[in-house]
Amino acid sequence: MIMDKSKVDMFLMTNGKNFPVEKLLTVKDALEKLDDDKFMFIQSLSIKDNTTTLLLGILLGADRIYLGQVGLGIFKIISMFFFVGLIWWFIDLFSLGKRTKEYNFQQFSVMTAYS
Repeated sequence: MIMDKSKVDMFLMTNGKNFPVEKLLTVKDALEKLDDDKFMFIQSLSIKDNTTTLLLGILLGADRIYLGQVGLGIFKIISMFFFVGLIWWFIDLFSLGKRTKEYNFQQFSVMTAYS
């Protein structure tokens, strides 16, 4: 049984802001092809919030760790004691939103590929 359209619309209304705009149609198509039984797996997806990523990035520089890049995140935090690390931190602040949305889309793609 294909997933109910109202569930697809509800998922997109709730989580659409956490995916890249250009990939929302892909998300919608993938959801529409899923069975209702597999929807609970999609609901268990840990979708990262842009605000949380921004706060972690500004306050701790730990945004990369939050997005699954643990090694690079630790290196970034250590390098923040040097001028190059501060430049890296500043540049990362401008790409946080895009990286968070891409991370969410990648997690969604992996989850729907195995469903």
